[in-house]
Amino acid sequence: MDFIVVRLGKDSVSNIKKLNETSSVKFKPYTFKFTCKQVESSIKPNCYVFLYIGSDNNKGIPTDWKQGMRALGILKSIDGWENFQSTCVLTIEVFSVFSESLDQFNFLEKSPNLYKHFSKYPIVGVKSSRNNSVQKVNNDIRENSSALLTAISSLYSNFKDDLNLRAPNLLSLLDFIPESDLEVPSNSESKNLVSNKSDTRGENVIYYGAAGTGKSHKINERINLKNAFISVFHAETMNSDFVGSIKPDIYLDDSNKEHLTYKFIPGAFTKAIVESLNHSENHYWLVIEEINRAPAAAVFGEIFQLLDRRKDGRSKYEIDFPDLLCEKFINRELKTPIDRLFIPSNLSILASMNSSDQGVLPLDTAFKRRWSFEYIALNFESGCTQGDLHINLEDGVTGVISWADFASVINLTIGRKGIQEDRHLGPYFISEQEIGQLNILTGKLFMYLWDDVLRHGLRYEVFHKKITTYGQLIKGWEEGEQVFNSDFLIEVRPFIDTSSLLQNS
Repeated sequence: MDFIVVRLGKDSVSNIKKLNETSSVKFKPYTFKFTCKQVESSIKPNCYVFLYIGSDNNKGIPTDWKQGMRALGILKSIDGWENFQSTCVLTIEVFSVFSESLDQFNFLEKSPNLYKHFSKYPIVGVKSSRNNSVQKVNNDIRENSSALLTAISSLYSNFKDDLNLRAPNLLSLLDFIPESDLEVPSNSESKNLVSNKSDTRGENVIYYGAAGTGKSHKINERINLKNAFISVFHAETMNSDFVGSIKPDIYLDDSNKEHLTYKFIPGAFTKAIVESLNHSENHYWLVIEEINRAPAAAVFGEIFQLLDRRKDGRSKYEIDFPDLLCEKFINRELKTPIDRLFIPSNLSILASMNSSDQGVLPLDTAFKRRWSFEYIALNFESGCTQGDLHINLEDGVTGVISWADFASVINLTIGRKGIQEDRHLGPYFISEQEIGQLNILTGKLFMYLWDDVLRHGLRYEVFHKKITTYGQLIKGWEEGEQVFNSDFLIEVRPFIDTSSLLQNS
């Protein structure tokens, strides 16, 4: 059973008011339409919908209603969907409205042992980082829908009756019992708190978005590094690197004399296949960073055919082994030999890509059709690199502005000129290790803007017209001169810490 969370906001005030009104009288199920963008392709009709009522403004002004999880329904249809960015209309049938909006404090107060099992649940979870209005539940170790439903049942006395009438197949999920408290590992282990068990079907997913939005971080949250095989594509990556090839090797004879020989050295794909077939009880991940920096279809080669999957996640088709040595290697390593090559249901392939870089290659339609795409949107509110930048406001005068505010003004400026979002600055474009470096602007940010984003006649939307070369930009900055244009600085100044203004001699 699939679940999604729909956040109702400033464009859905009438629906929010109706939810609040219906809960106070004898409730009758009803249907409403919700218009939105950024709906994942994997979201289909007949999935269950948690309705979360949020704010009607983005200024922090209190609302007339309590914000929180408010109702449960089912998705009847999706109309107008063409891609992730297209506008579509969701038809939702509401069949259970809770006695009040349930927020994090309700769950933590009444069901703390349950809450830790859905603490990453979209919107209501303390670790939720996605910002789109419609979010699919991943059902991983901290997105447990059964735990959430059980918690709601303990807070809303009529919930079980509602389900019995309208969704009896959910009743079995109301008896979630935590097996044990989830341990909180330290350091790097906390970033990979994912079950090894093969309880999900294999899938092919590409995460894409602007530079610095956290695509690799998103992948790391979904995998267990102990069960992951990681590869980075680049311009020289070939099929023989990905699958494996014959390479020279040195071996010692009985007298310790070295001899040159040749053997099959497996690539990341072959290693992942062997491990996942030998340990079907566990789930494995093949991670491909920067998938479109190489000609992906050529790198996959014959494996391309295996990307079509059945409902259980196993390859829909099988292929012959690429060569005899590959076949011998795989069957020598397997507990049970196979006749043909396929991707098992306990192996997922996750990839990242940034379509805006100059050095990337396009993915052909047939290749893309075999993947699900998840867009990582720009969202500074859910998290970003913390720190301040010192910028030249005018000749000899500097001021301090937070990275989040400065990047937001940059994005607003270039967005007005029609520059697509995947070329904007992501929240983590500058890392925590870089934020304090003196040359971080000249050595990274300015180069990206000057040579990449603004290179086609748009440089003076941000920079001063007196600057004609990148070298002049760097020299002017280092000498404390004004390098930004006046219109840009007008938008920057409201975010400057006035106590930080410094007149340089």
